[in-house]
Amino acid sequence: MDFSTKTASRITGVLFIVAAITAILGVILYEPILNDPDYLVQGSAHADQVALGGLWS
Repeated sequence: MDFSTKTASRITGVLFIVAAITAILGVILYEPILNDPDYLVQGSAHADQVALGGLWS
């Protein structure tokens, strides 16, 4: 395949946007657990949400 600089730039830009969106989704999933004063207990009670947050971030 012959990639031009323009194509490589577009692919890189799309990957940066995808990375930013997934980081935001990870923070949204983690936020309710981390803002709780008893976050260690809440984290184990919501193991699926923690796993999803780790996957997205």
